[in-house]
Amino acid sequence: MRIDVYHHIGTVNVNLNTATVEDEQFASLVEAIAGLDGKLDALLTSQQAQTRQEATMSAQLDALKAQVAENTVLESSAVQLITGIAAQLASLKDDPVAIQALADSLKASATSLSAAITANTPEEPPVTP
Repeated sequence: MRIDVYHHIGTVNVNLNTATVEDEQFASLVEAIAGLDGKLDALLTSQQAQTRQEATMSAQLDALKAQVAENTVLESSAVQLITGIAAQLASLKDDPVAIQALADSLKASATSLSAAITANTPEEPPVTP
């Protein structure tokens, strides 16, 4: 008996012109091979989806790292600013005119900082009940 089996991605071809399928085990084998194609396709699809998800997550993680680095720099700048103001106040404690000038300068800085924060803060989406 001669049996030719051709296996292609997505299909199983059995050349029935040259095969005599008398054996149930052979028929079971052909069915099992055909079933593996579907399982392999499902695994490949799942793996491709996972790869796409990993790429998306990697990009999101990179963006998050960049934002954390930017925030760290800004926080460090704020700490330096506050420390500097405290040092200036300590050095000017006996000079009311200089303290008033520093207060005026801080008020002007606060106004421009407040405007910058307001301009660069996205509006929160409306809450729907």
